[in-house]
Amino acid sequence: MPMAETSLSPEREDNTTVPDLKTQTQDGRYPSEVLEDEVWDGPDDPDNPLNWSPSQKWSIILLISTITLVFSSSSSIFGPALPEFLREFDSKSDTIATLTISEYAAGYILGPLVIAPLSELYGRLPVVHASNLVFVVFTVACAVSSDIPMFITFRLGQAFSVYGTGTLGPSFIADLMPIERRGLAMTIFAVGPTLGPSISPTIGGILALKAGWRWIFWFIAIFAGILTILTAVILKETYAPILLARRHARKQNPLGTTQAPTPASVIRAAIVRPVKLLIHSPVTLILALQSSIALSYLNLILSTFALLFQTQYNFTTWQSGLTLFGLGVGFIVGQLVVGSFSDGWLKHQNSRRNEIRPEDRLPPLIIGSILIPTGYFWCGWSIEYHTHWIVPIIGSALVSTGAMFCFLPVSMYLIDAYTVFAASATAGNIMVRSIVSAILPLAAEPLYGKVGYGWGDSIFAFIALAFLPVPIFLVRYGHYLRTHPRFQVQL
Repeated sequence: MPMAETSLSPEREDNTTVPDLKTQTQDGRYPSEVLEDEVWDGPDDPDNPLNWSPSQKWSIILLISTITLVFSSSSSIFGPALPEFLREFDSKSDTIATLTISEYAAGYILGPLVIAPLSELYGRLPVVHASNLVFVVFTVACAVSSDIPMFITFRLGQAFSVYGTGTLGPSFIADLMPIERRGLAMTIFAVGPTLGPSISPTIGGILALKAGWRWIFWFIAIFAGILTILTAVILKETYAPILLARRHARKQNPLGTTQAPTPASVIRAAIVRPVKLLIHSPVTLILALQSSIALSYLNLILSTFALLFQTQYNFTTWQSGLTLFGLGVGFIVGQLVVGSFSDGWLKHQNSRRNEIRPEDRLPPLIIGSILIPTGYFWCGWSIEYHTHWIVPIIGSALVSTGAMFCFLPVSMYLIDAYTVFAASATAGNIMVRSIVSAILPLAAEPLYGKVGYGWGDSIFAFIALAFLPVPIFLVRYGHYLRTHPRFQVQL
């Protein structure tokens, strides 16, 4: 059966029409063929996720945020236990120690490319359930590993499954919230993925000290298991094209039949969708690179601060974990400010020109592009001159505040501009920033060794400053780039 390509319409905001999603219904046809006229029964259709009760919407968003908090903690919680882990297996390899953390980047890169498109073929619900179950299994496997190769293999599986829920968080918000309320929802969701890495090293250090490194993974597995059960009870399918396809199928055959399998070619087309968005949509690629700088610099602080404070300020292992609370404070400040500004600014722009554009989400990105290099100048020279320990922690808070001024506007832009394909757009963004953030911090140690912390962090700050014109350009010309016929993505 021939399947024509469809052009992704960035202006689609209300989830009332169905894109050319090429999944077959039980009568052997695709939603694009049978649902062209299939829409919700008016603006107040109770089956439309946008019309669900506030308690239903917020319970789903809070649950997804909590899952992401636990999953994101799994990357950094193991760091303080590395010395004990290496001693148990009689290893002194710095490469193995680095690999147990850095291999998460491979999961971050590969996971979204598979998980996001599958959620647009089969719905959010089965993908989240599968990701949660796989995560629990691999986390338990890490806890019972009997040698280093086994542990590294299971750790990679854990990393791959982490981004099931993490990638789909913004997509749930696109499904559930109208555009003028997504800022607040995105801000609340972001508490999970940002707070987790900030507090987990302290928790990991205490667990490693009191119970051993294996109990770090038992701890994560227990909480993930509880959340997996809650997900089975609370979570509902929210993806409008899937819900409309099911409604159409029920009308066609009230008794119900088995859904025809999706052809392999359709699955392949869905999996390459995030890459096509990056290649053919310049705004998507530019924002991915901008986000990459923010994430790289956050990862650099996460990976160096604990050891730095142990060597420069003589902090103990558990005390050095507390130095990351500066990041947590910055995350909270950034979320509160961006969240309160974003939806209000959209309403202002709508009243001014009677139109809401996704680009209206981007002004905070300009401030973030200033705060991040400012924080790096602050951190580098305060450490260089060995000022009081609180001074570089304040600098790290500036960096994390600036990062939130980058991450939140970019995520809101992607779900506003590509609502139905928000999962693929988010996956492409995560893939690029994961690659860059895995590579860029590798230059830190040799750089600091050559020029010191002051000039080393200053070089990173100047790189970040070079990106300052990018958000200014996008705020002014992003609408033209996004809507120009040359840059419409054929999916």
